[in-house]
Amino acid sequence: MPARDLDIPSGNHRIANRMTDTTEFDTSIATPARAYRWVQTNSLRIAVPACIVVMAIGVAFVNPRFLSVRNFSAILYGVAPAGIVGMGMALLLFSGRFDLSVGGIAALSAVAGARAINAYGLINAIPLVLAIGIVCGCVNSFVIFRLKVNSFVATLGTGYAFSGTAAVLSGQSPVSLKDLALSDILNAAVAGVPLVIYLYVAIVLLAFWYSHTVAGRALYAVGANEEAARYAGVPVTLVSVLPFVITGAFCAVAGLVTVGYNAAGLATTGSDWPLTAIAGAVIGGVSITGGDGSIIGAFIGMILIGVVQNALVFIDIDTNYQTIILGIVIILAVTTDILARKRLLQLGARRADAKPPADASIAGAPALFDVVASRSSEESKP
Repeated sequence: MPARDLDIPSGNHRIANRMTDTTEFDTSIATPARAYRWVQTNSLRIAVPACIVVMAIGVAFVNPRFLSVRNFSAILYGVAPAGIVGMGMALLLFSGRFDLSVGGIAALSAVAGARAINAYGLINAIPLVLAIGIVCGCVNSFVIFRLKVNSFVATLGTGYAFSGTAAVLSGQSPVSLKDLALSDILNAAVAGVPLVIYLYVAIVLLAFWYSHTVAGRALYAVGANEEAARYAGVPVTLVSVLPFVITGAFCAVAGLVTVGYNAAGLATTGSDWPLTAIAGAVIGGVSITGGDGSIIGAFIGMILIGVVQNALVFIDIDTNYQTIILGIVIILAVTTDILARKRLLQLGARRADAKPPADASIAGAPALFDVVASRSSEESKP
């Protein structure tokens, strides 16, 4: 079976539970049983989002305005910049990697964007800022895949470099806009909804589309088992580089959005975005170890973070305490994801012991690619 004919399953992308084409699904299982099995497997992952929803309902009883359309629009407006970055972070997490330099890229894009708008105008500044974001993504990719530096260490270092460059360009002071056209555009409303929210949704749809392309589906295979994916013919380096470049572009867009919000480019832009983006993705069901999750889930996770921040404002919680609470939410989200992965492995082992498969392994992505590799070697024999 040639590597180019490999079809990586789509759907909800739980590759660790996919079967090979020689295994048939048991359609006789009743729907309640499937629902119970899903809850049993994902109960820990839905714990944090469920608690956030309960908290939101409680706040709504205290202040009914919390559930108004206007407030929901304000939540989306507030999370849009970090949410745009979160879409790129989700793509990276699918492959088992992450980028801690997103705040630095956004800060550099914001400062450079403000200076470019003042010098060349908004239309000419936009492609320049996007190019900066893409170049930053390429720098990260070079350090990680060419110099073989761990993505955590690499992006932590480049993040400091990008933030330092932004500080130098800004002269340690905000770069104010001379022309407020960008602010007017982002705040302009269509059907009562600010244009920046439409931009955010467009980025979400773009990331969703990419996650369903061949390259996007390959990210899940790389995240599930990189070595097995490589043996199966997946171009691991190319597949892994593209999300860093895309994330850089998304950071540039988010940086420009903050310029419109503040009417200035700030070197401190996005300082807390790396962990916020990771937390939003994990709360939305994206595995921090790779190979599992969805863009829609990451989108919902970012909204839930916005709901938490907004709810704390509604009940007059001090800003410092808001940061503490958000940190606790991040810890709980990551912890429950790790525990859920362990439970999933334990349940898989129990089912395998109780009823071993007759013809094919269903151990997940590693088994899937092992089968593909063995078939390819058999077909290559004379």
